[in-house]
Amino acid sequence: MIQLDPSFEAGKEKLLKGRLAKAVRDESLRRELGRLNMESPDLGYFDLRDHAMQWLHNRHDATQYEVKAVDNTDLLTLVRQQADQLQQLQQQLKQYMATTQQSKDSFRRKPDRPRICWLCQSPDHQKANCPHLQWQARRGWRPQAKQRTHPSN
Repeated sequence: MIQLDPSFEAGKEKLLKGRLAKAVRDESLRRELGRLNMESPDLGYFDLRDHAMQWLHNRHDATQYEVKAVDNTDLLTLVRQQADQLQQLQQQLKQYMATTQQSKDSFRRKPDRPRICWLCQSPDHQKANCPHLQWQARRGWRPQAKQRTHPSN
């Protein structure tokens, strides 16, 4: 059988106490446990744990709580103000949507203007179906993009 070194148990106990001190979320209790580990290395893990529980319990009893009543009228007026503001925003949004729809309609093609081919200016078809384009494509010619002139500033 294998026999463990007796110093191993002390290392295990020390490791557990160190982990306990590091695992505590409360900063002041963490410091207190670290101080106890350094000052009294003979203190066992369970004794250290009991000390931490007692320290937390005593501190919890010392804490005083004060419950304040909240005045709901301020909160109610705030909610009403926000509801009014929301209603105003919705009205503004409806007005904005109506004006943008009108402006979109003004840019659309007028029904009185016939569609014409950009290549041969014929009202019978559009550029994609232009017979001139198909005839020229069969001959190996591709139309070049027309140079558009922009007014200089």
